Amino acid sequence: HCFTNHLLFTSYTPFQLPKSGLAANKGSMFMIVGKGTVEFLTEVKGKMHRVTLSQALHTHDLQSNL
Repeated sequence: HCFTNHLLFTSYTPFQLPKSGLAANKGSMFMIVGKGTVEFLTEVKGKMHRVTLSQALHTHDLQSNL
């Protein structure tokens, strides 16, 4: 999972040097600047559920969270 805003992370470790990731477009790449845990609430069938994603990647290059 990739997130564009580091404020969404409940724990976060920035990388000393950015790492590259492969995007869906052939030959396309994006830079990964850190990783951590993201927690958020989502509604499923009228009930709220907390979702926790560990080892989520932080990137500035994507237009939306994946």
